[in-house]
Amino acid sequence: MRNVFLCLGVVLPLIVTSSEVCADWQARSGGQVGLSTRAFYPDDKPETEDVGLALESELEYKGKSGGWRTHISGFGRVGVFDNSRSIAFLKDAWVGYKTDAVEIRLGAQVLNWTATEAFHPSDVVNSRNLDSNLENSEKIGEPMARIRFRMGQGGLTILAMPMRIESRFPGRSSRLSLAGDALPAGLELGEPIWVDSGGTEGNEWWAVQYGFRFDQTVASMDFALYYLHHNERFPTAFALNQSGISPVYAHVQRAGATWTQAVGEWLIKLEADHSFVSDVNLQESLVVSPPRVDHTAVALGVEWGWPYENAEGTVLVEGQYAIAPGASAEERAQLGPFENDVLVGYRHSWNNAEGTELTTGIILDVERPDEVLGNVLLSHRLSDYFSVEASGRVVFADSEESILHGQNGAHLVQISLIRFF
Repeated sequence: MRNVFLCLGVVLPLIVTSSEVCADWQARSGGQVGLSTRAFYPDDKPETEDVGLALESELEYKGKSGGWRTHISGFGRVGVFDNSRSIAFLKDAWVGYKTDAVEIRLGAQVLNWTATEAFHPSDVVNSRNLDSNLENSEKIGEPMARIRFRMGQGGLTILAMPMRIESRFPGRSSRLSLAGDALPAGLELGEPIWVDSGGTEGNEWWAVQYGFRFDQTVASMDFALYYLHHNERFPTAFALNQSGISPVYAHVQRAGATWTQAVGEWLIKLEADHSFVSDVNLQESLVVSPPRVDHTAVALGVEWGWPYENAEGTVLVEGQYAIAPGASAEERAQLGPFENDVLVGYRHSWNNAEGTELTTGIILDVERPDEVLGNVLLSHRLSDYFSVEASGRVVFADSEESILHGQNGAHLVQISLIRFF
């Protein structure tokens, strides 16, 4: 039932294209399909899958006529050995109208409010599929009405988001589960609990959610300021009730900023977000984890690039710190997987027709030195229609206070063959 908005997102563009604008309608479509295999370091647990195989597809359609615009894109995955990986969702499904002064879009949309590489405290509008990359998990389209007024080299964006869309958690058999051994045998992940601004359980479907964002480009600087009044898209707590262990999504008011500045060969990036989290006062559920507290998250990054003879190299350094005065170690751990971490990475891009690129990085937790994530990704285009991606990851998170503890030892190798059309 919650996916009714997906149907609306498809029907609305069809209504537009079936009107008189069809005479001048310009459209293009495309997509990709891929076969992905992954293997984890064995954990000797029969309930988890150490080897995975999946068929993935992403389709896209864009059309326009005069000021009318529409965009439909969706993603689907079918897991072979781990059925819990199977998922399908729309990323964009909207119809809009654009003039020189204003643009209106209605329907599901994916927004990108981030400036940094790995830590994204300001990219908080869309729900996520958490059975994906931890630093850049897959975004699910958010149903909204979006109005943008152009001002200078930027503009003011107003968002109205009437529906609540929960994030998708990995299944119990997935090695990417954030719960690990914390979910007792016999208990399943229950229905989400949405909390209104007063702290009590709210309507499952609808809520008053809105936001504003002002952005500008000045010379080599890009900056944006925003305010959001909505439900958090990452659980702020977990509660025990008749349906199992339910994720709790508290109401939050947040204000923040993003800033990017080019200085010669250097690129400086900043994201900051302050969250006022509502109290959680549930009548029929028992909260079993510390609710998230008010906090400020700040991510700062620098990139330094230089050319080789036939390639380009870039060094990446980023850090994120969560400021939560008076919070205990357990409460700080609930602020997210990267509440006090540093990334050091390197990207090597070959200037060849195949677009070969190698990216490596390591994320270290400053408070828990035994918490380390290491990543490597190689992408290479085989032809005009095929490309291959190979990646590897190591995860060390022995501390039980860490959100990543459930993935401790889930070292991973993954290879994907992708066909474009």
